[in-house]
Amino acid sequence: MIKVTVEDGPRELRAAVLALSRAPAEIRKAVNTGMRQTMNPVWRSEASQHLTGAGRMEGRILTAGARIAGGNPPQLVAASSKRRIGSGGGLVPSTDWPIFEFGSHGTKTSEMVSKRGTKYTRHTRRGLPTYVKTGRVLYPATAAVLPRIAAFWAQTVVRVFMDALDGKAS
Repeated sequence: MIKVTVEDGPRELRAAVLALSRAPAEIRKAVNTGMRQTMNPVWRSEASQHLTGAGRMEGRILTAGARIAGGNPPQLVAASSKRRIGSGGGLVPSTDWPIFEFGSHGTKTSEMVSKRGTKYTRHTRRGLPTYVKTGRVLYPATAAVLPRIAAFWAQTVVRVFMDALDGKAS
């Protein structure tokens, strides 16, 4: 999981976080609403554009629940659905996303038991792409869209504060 803390960011972003943490609730709400309305479509389309085409499941797993969660600072969320996808018990995006984002280290064998009780081994990860440390879809999408989202968020914080000081309703 990608985790960027406020302490890692530039001084301007840290100042925006501090200002927003001390702001009244209506200002925080206006910033979060503006952020989600404008940048949710951008994040979703960026995540969809970075799909590698490795299969239909990749898109269904990784883009499930893609959104920007409000907060100080906001969070990029993807593969957050807990609804099972696929047949035979299926895959859960919130737990199985690393397999599709990073790939598989090789063939994993699992012990299976047939209906008649015969034990056999089965290769369970042969259809997956090979392992990539830097990720295939969400990590590159985050790298592409994060500077834009950070800049928009800081601008929104400043704009909402300026509007509040001028007495404009947001």
